[in-house]
Amino acid sequence: MRRARRPIRPAFVGEGDRIFTLRTMEDTFRLDDFLRAASPARALVVGGGFIGIETAENLAERGVRVTLVQMEDQVMLPFDYDMACILRAQLLGKGIDLRLDSKVTDLRQAGDAVTAQIENASPVTADFAMLAIGVLPETSLAAAAGLTLGRKGAVVVDEHMRTSDPDIYAAGDAVQVCDAVTGRAVAHPPRGPRQQAGAHRGGQHRGHPLRLPRRAGLLRAQSVRHDGGRHGAFRARGEGRGAGRGQRAAVLARTRELLPRAAGI
Repeated sequence: MRRARRPIRPAFVGEGDRIFTLRTMEDTFRLDDFLRAASPARALVVGGGFIGIETAENLAERGVRVTLVQMEDQVMLPFDYDMACILRAQLLGKGIDLRLDSKVTDLRQAGDAVTAQIENASPVTADFAMLAIGVLPETSLAAAAGLTLGRKGAVVVDEHMRTSDPDIYAAGDAVQVCDAVTGRAVAHPPRGPRQQAGAHRGGQHRGHPLRLPRRAGLLRAQSVRHDGGRHGAFRARGEGRGAGRGQRAAVLARTRELLPRAAGI
């Protein structure tokens, strides 16, 4: 089964050509075409994760006034709060209107404007909106085939990536893996584990019964001139509790401090 994710689009989000999500390169081309043709002055970004903050920063670089709305009390929920505060300061320094603890209850387009209703706060109006509140595994084919699905609809596989049907294997974004720190089942393995899973599956196809090791949740993101990384469990969602193995580590540094010769980065 190939790599497959789909953006989350809640029922409170209406339809319209000024409400965007990002999944494919074609989606980025469509957004770029809109920016060039319409020259919007105001943008609303819903979600403060990887896609949300990178979109907000790039729009700000293009001279668009950006409002970023995040339901939680921090951006980049996979990072611990103290790290997220550094990223928050960087976003504010770029002139981004950052609204934390703000829950969007309705998002609609009317004419050439979009409006988001915010719980217990004033609505936000912009020329267009980017919805970036997460992704889910695209496993409709697996469901139709009768395969067992787990967390967030991800395909349940064993250590050899065999599904509930012994003749079907799965690897990539759509599978459920085991966290090495917590021992819990998790969906959405990062890029490295996805590639390793594909390599293991290729080895099995050649007759080598390889086992996929557990993953420790390595993530990396770039914000403004900083790189952030997280390895292991993290406090925001209570991971690392119970088994006495709540290991976690994080680094945040300027890109040029990590790569002194990378002046062009």
